[in-house]
Amino acid sequence: MTSYLNNVKPVKAELVVDEMLAICSDIARWRDKKESEQANARYNEVLNFGLED
Repeated sequence: MTSYLNNVKPVKAELVVDEMLAICSDIARWRDKKESEQANARYNEVLNFGLED
């Protein structure tokens, strides 16, 4: 965000807010992807080894 503000130097507050929302959206998408990957890995373990530890 700091790089964006230094390089682009947005004139309107709406541009700053838009960039902040885009960053938040990217972070949320990344978290969802990681959660999905972990769930998929666990599911594959269950398929390969069963439910017993």
